[in-house]
Amino acid sequence: MVTFPSPYELSARPAGWCDFMAEVPRLARLAIAASARHDSYRGVGVGALLVAENRRTGRIARFAAANIKPIRGEAPLKRCAEMWALAAAREAGFPLVRGIVVAGPSDPTIVRSITDILTPTLHPCDACLGRMDFYDLEGRLAVPGTTPIVTVGKEDGHYQVHTRAELEALHGLREPTPDTTIDAPVFYRDLGALPRAVEAALKVPGHPVAALRIGLELLGASVEHVPYPAAA
Repeated sequence: MVTFPSPYELSARPAGWCDFMAEVPRLARLAIAASARHDSYRGVGVGALLVAENRRTGRIARFAAANIKPIRGEAPLKRCAEMWALAAAREAGFPLVRGIVVAGPSDPTIVRSITDILTPTLHPCDACLGRMDFYDLEGRLAVPGTTPIVTVGKEDGHYQVHTRAELEALHGLREPTPDTTIDAPVFYRDLGALPRAVEAALKVPGHPVAALRIGLELLGASVEHVPYPAAA
């Protein structure tokens, strides 16, 4: 019998994108802590922290999980941290995902060995992104393309902010559109700047995640432009 991680924290307050992003520094620490529970033949720990909502009650829950892949290959026991957290949220009755934080290795060579793409942080793999295409009982997509996904390097604290749709376009899983094309991919070095960037982003028109990037730059957050993505 499969035992899913239990929600460790419940809240009656609805979580919009700004609530989620302002909480990311704390959520990243929890995702990093969760990664220590991994069971990986590579010895590489990945943690995921997912914030989800029960549409009927409006309550919010947070689910933490680690990756499980004890042997090489597509073993039946293989479960990425994101998959595990998503399954736990569905099982507990919290299908609407408000945001995801993924904490993985900072070494880009290790990242590329996992995803076959050289990126400064570990993104959800193609299988994880595909498994986000599930619907609730009312036929609504549980992880919309606008869902923010923050990926964090455990060792150096560098992070990236994308929407699910942007990641799918960057990884070749959907056709790029003006809303999913990032002209200058970047990563950031100051997680502590996120709450203040959210306040700045609320004053910027356009998509919230794109506005957040503008907010970070307006605040002078340390930004590094990267050649990205690059095939292995």
